[in-house]
Amino acid sequence: MKKRIMIVSRVIACGGGAERAASLWANLLDNDGYEVTLLSYYPTEDEYPLSSNVKRAYLYSSLTDYQKKSGLVRFLKKCKILKQYLNKNPQDIIIPFLVYSDLLCAIAAPKETVVAQTIRNSPWHEPNKRNIIIRKLLNHLIKKRKVVIVQNEEQTTYFKHFKNVKSYVVCNLVNPAIENMKKESYSSIKNIISIGRLCEQKNQRMLIDAVEILKNKYGKTINLHIYGDGRYKTKLKEYIENKNLQNQIILKGKTHEIFSVEINYDLFVLSSKYEGFPNALLEAMALGMPVVSTNCPTGPKEMIENGENGFLINTYDAEDLARCINEIDDPKILKKIGTNAREDVLKKYSKETCLNQLNYIINDLL
Repeated sequence: MKKRIMIVSRVIACGGGAERAASLWANLLDNDGYEVTLLSYYPTEDEYPLSSNVKRAYLYSSLTDYQKKSGLVRFLKKCKILKQYLNKNPQDIIIPFLVYSDLLCAIAAPKETVVAQTIRNSPWHEPNKRNIIIRKLLNHLIKKRKVVIVQNEEQTTYFKHFKNVKSYVVCNLVNPAIENMKKESYSSIKNIISIGRLCEQKNQRMLIDAVEILKNKYGKTINLHIYGDGRYKTKLKEYIENKNLQNQIILKGKTHEIFSVEINYDLFVLSSKYEGFPNALLEAMALGMPVVSTNCPTGPKEMIENGENGFLINTYDAEDLARCINEIDDPKILKKIGTNAREDVLKKYSKETCLNQLNYIINDLL
């Protein structure tokens, strides 16, 4: 009998890193012979593609139905619906993505079902200190379920004092759509791209400050295009205008053709205060983009060997970012970095590596 694996994600709409990982894991496990169900809260348009054999399930028929209740009432309703679903459709292992799905599955799943909770961001930062109750509840449920899946070795150190909890590492894998795409030419740095949600965590203000420093201190007029959307959009636009940089810095919003757009830029920059395992950085490296990233927790330092396949700079430090960009502004340096980056991540974060890690976990737990 096939082993039954259920992956749970709030939605599978295109754009989110966790959602993309959930869809890729489902496809990998399906292709390897597991009986895979991908459950999300409600249907959405423009979902990540899934293999035809992956079963789709929803807690609610629509977003409208989902929004009829809110807060704790809605959470308890979700728990009830999920319990009913699992009674009719028992699973061997459930893998939830993101904090509230972790909580939902840990509470609703039968005791005999393995719930392998996943960490998709720095566990030191998410849930944040303002959500102390959620943080304590999540830690309690991880200890109760005794299993957690993290994205890199650094994250395992957070759980080393959790008694009897087994932590497993499963890397993010390179999006298969990238394998046949790559940057072909390298030139001096005129146009920089950054990709990410417009929020405090991604710290795009540091990027804006660095462009200003490059202009005033180094005499370099650099164009910066920031792709993504989020609640900081208005604040960032005002910040750019206050610095009179609107001719150099543009908030480009979302695009579904990001990879073909990205390879036309000269440099990719990640300015985050913290990460889980940044897909945007992984994808840029896989495309052969030269990259600069903050040395933030967690992820970049495991992907980047400084000066060989990318550059690490101080977190929160716009001066250091501007200095780095100025120093590496040489086509030969950029070509070496981009070529090494692609070679390294395609080998290290392949679908074969990810599948081997998932198979190890499933066999070990069952």
